[in-house]
Amino acid sequence: MKKVLSLLLTMALLVSLFPSALAAGSTFTLMVYMCGTDLETEGGLASADLGEMIASGVTRNGDLTVYVQTGGTKEWATKGLTNYEGERWLLSEAGLERVDSLGRVDMGSGDTFADFLAFGLQNYPADRYGVILWDHGAGSSDGVCYDEITGASLNMHDIYTAFTKASTLANYRKFAFVGFDACLMAAYEMAVHLQPFADIMIASEETEPGDGWPYDKWLPMLAKDAGADIVTIGKRIVDQFVDLVEKDNYGDLGTLSMLDLTKLAPLQAAVEQMGISLQGEIDGGNFNSISRIRQNVRSFGETSDAASDMIDLGVFASIFERYDADGAAALRAALADVVVYSRHTSNLSDISGLAVLVPYSTRDLANDYMRVYDTQNLMPAYTAFARSLADGMSGGSYAFSSAPVTQQSVQDATVDWFSQFALDPQSYYETYQSIASGDQTTYDDDFSLDSFISTLFSDSGTDFNTSAYDAGNLWNSEISPTGATVSSSSFGNLWGDATATQPATVAVSAGDETYDVQNPFAGATTDEAYSVTLTAEDMEHLSYAEASLMMDVSDPDFECYVDLGYTRDVIIDWNNNKIFGLFDGTWPTLDGQMVCIYDQVANEKFIRSLIPVTVNGMETYLLVVFDETNPGGVVVGYTEGYTDAGQPARGYEKLSPSDIVIPQYELLYWDENDDLQTEVFEGDPISVAADGTIPFGYEDVETEADYVYGFALNDVYGGYTYTDFITLHF
Repeated sequence: MKKVLSLLLTMALLVSLFPSALAAGSTFTLMVYMCGTDLETEGGLASADLGEMIASGVTRNGDLTVYVQTGGTKEWATKGLTNYEGERWLLSEAGLERVDSLGRVDMGSGDTFADFLAFGLQNYPADRYGVILWDHGAGSSDGVCYDEITGASLNMHDIYTAFTKASTLANYRKFAFVGFDACLMAAYEMAVHLQPFADIMIASEETEPGDGWPYDKWLPMLAKDAGADIVTIGKRIVDQFVDLVEKDNYGDLGTLSMLDLTKLAPLQAAVEQMGISLQGEIDGGNFNSISRIRQNVRSFGETSDAASDMIDLGVFASIFERYDADGAAALRAALADVVVYSRHTSNLSDISGLAVLVPYSTRDLANDYMRVYDTQNLMPAYTAFARSLADGMSGGSYAFSSAPVTQQSVQDATVDWFSQFALDPQSYYETYQSIASGDQTTYDDDFSLDSFISTLFSDSGTDFNTSAYDAGNLWNSEISPTGATVSSSSFGNLWGDATATQPATVAVSAGDETYDVQNPFAGATTDEAYSVTLTAEDMEHLSYAEASLMMDVSDPDFECYVDLGYTRDVIIDWNNNKIFGLFDGTWPTLDGQMVCIYDQVANEKFIRSLIPVTVNGMETYLLVVFDETNPGGVVVGYTEGYTDAGQPARGYEKLSPSDIVIPQYELLYWDENDDLQTEVFEGDPISVAADGTIPFGYEDVETEADYVYGFALNDVYGGYTYTDFITLHF
């Protein structure tokens, strides 16, 4: 008896001295909330993941219990599951064992999710718990787990309330992890709402491929050792997911991160500080600048007509650090502590592992989602900033002045652009005219633009305007010029497929200093540039500009155009109020047919673009990838973009032989009240080849038609105005 008491006292002492060493325990209950929705109805993706779980070696009555609730879908691919109804299951190597039939339940209801948690805690107590929410996700402005029958989904308030109810139950203990096998749920706001209830959160910043997490690659580890370290398990989930996307989903996007919610407090303080600083800037009259910066940053899950407004939190710190450098530094440091492990596919950049909502595309929906954005007052300062930014965009408008588009040589355009660095522009231009006199419009051995610019300021007496010099990032200097965004048409220049006619940077001397100034015209594939000059007030309200090409199908009595899309190969001189475009007379084609195209993701190594089409009558986008393997672009499949219910689609589908693809276009015209109207119309059908491919490339525009070229000027309120257009003949 004394030995037994001694052993018990020793164990009690160990628990008091080393609580973390014994906290893991030997039993684990994994709860999977599987809202099948259209992912199951149309593709059987939930059933596929159930199959992976069954194949993972989970034994009946073992140390690992996997409890699954299914529902929210119209039709299950797995035999035995009831369509339209909710059911609860225990999972093992023998398959699924039904333990409860719920009838018609709304998987998008917070009460249903709370009941799911309570059932698991009460019926399958364990030393540790984990939860996975499986379905579509849409970030902080909407939520996760969309019931296909009711259309409802779980927002952050629903999830917080459900976990709060669970925390009152007898068998409750803080969850080891909460995971989201869904798009766009690696959200700062979600982490803040989960922090009281979980140690670890695992989620994706970007959209997820349809296959989702590979359960058969990581669940066997937990099945073999239910007491395994959750960080080790989490790293396995992240690695296997990203590796699978790289291997089996060419051109798709993959991010997954593991977050330590126990270290979230410093990050909350830093984000709140940035919220205070940015709200102060808006109150102080800097709304235009903040809106402009936001609009020039891509959010995750963007398409041509929808976006999540979730941007990477590390990028958020970088773009807004001009307003609070200390606050941004504190945010980055705290973020590094919270993100335990994060990976992304090689076609992405600027990924920290955690995103945050910064309204722009969702600005008109903000009044709805802000009601459930921070109901617990967990992030009041940041919420005030987000609301203020959305309100400012929705509450304003601006009409740009009429501005004609003119044509000039790229050489002259380059000289115009570099003139912003001269304190004596008249002497600058006089020197240029004296050197490049005559009909010089191209680059040859007799005239070096690089040499001219690099020596002009010191040789001619015109000083270099160092106050106008910056690395070229719009958000780092209000007056700095932005370099041209790499466009699909010139993408081959990155790998030397075409020879750039100008240097990437120009070394400009000014006294004893030499500055490497980015040349935005480097890599131009045309000798001609198109430009427009705006007023100072226009520039104050300009957010960004896109070049627009339209086919003129007007007749003498009716002005009408076919919109062929936008390009971001636009150069903005913020100091001289001038915009340049570099259209080279080529345009993307499918099987020789000109199409609309929109860049979705663009960085130094990868571009992913979307072409609006129908595939066998279904409205969708063809997905085109430009990279080192395919610098000229290749169609890899099609993606819905966003579903009819507003959910980001997961992954893409490959084309099949004999699929019928029909390009979609917008027809633009002005009605009797001079209001712009649009209508969608179709191009000619294209049959997919026997190998599942469809020809894509950049070709000279059709010569039988006339075209108009101009700029869409996007204002700080989220609207846009077209400049005048210049008519082009080929």
